[in-house]
Amino acid sequence: MEHPEGSTAAPSAGSTELLVLAPPPPRGETHKPILALVGPLGAGKSTAAECFARRGGAIIDGDALGHEALRQPAIRAAVIQRWGSDLVRPDGSLDRRALGRIVFADPAQRNALEQLVFPYIEQRLREQIAQAQQDPRFRFVVVDAAVLLEAGWNQEVDRIIYVDAPAPLRQARLVQRSGWTQAEIAGREAAQWPPERKRAAAHAILHNHGDREDLQRQVDCLLQTWGLSNGGSGSTSREPASS
Repeated sequence: MEHPEGSTAAPSAGSTELLVLAPPPPRGETHKPILALVGPLGAGKSTAAECFARRGGAIIDGDALGHEALRQPAIRAAVIQRWGSDLVRPDGSLDRRALGRIVFADPAQRNALEQLVFPYIEQRLREQIAQAQQDPRFRFVVVDAAVLLEAGWNQEVDRIIYVDAPAPLRQARLVQRSGWTQAEIAGREAAQWPPERKRAAAHAILHNHGDREDLQRQVDCLLQTWGLSNGGSGSTSREPASS
């Protein structure tokens, strides 16, 4: 994966917000470009992923894979052994918010959880990328994973796209979407790279402080700039057909 350092921002048509900092990703008969979405919490990466899905992208949802990891018997048992059976809900599932309060308050606890779930998520990530590469419905792959850079999974992708939004708007979205307190938001933000570090690793930047139509215009412009546009056709599925 090429790094954007030293590249020149390309002018974009259709939206003055989009910044393109790298040439088109590699592609070929046997390789579909793999894009990744990163950015601070609440920036709207999932909304951006939906925009890419409308244009023929296979979306791999890292958050869903994280939930899937916690349902695996061996991982579930290890979580209960370390953090207690109080995390088990009446239906048998793990209380992810309660677990989050524990691990995001203590880096050592967070690291312990990451050691449990990251290998599984990385394996599933590679599997879903491989499936998407073989699926004729999709022309490119988009990985939506909040900790892609922190976990080192960026080695699996060709281009990194940073989704940005002002901090007050991001916090309002998080409160509305997840009901997190300011302390919970701060703990989760502290577990990730600072926004400026993620932005510095990006090959393109989307600004998500307007409506969905504006974000879609930016995505369309980026796909056109990178030669991945097909005029708007494509599946809206958020993951490959089989997983």
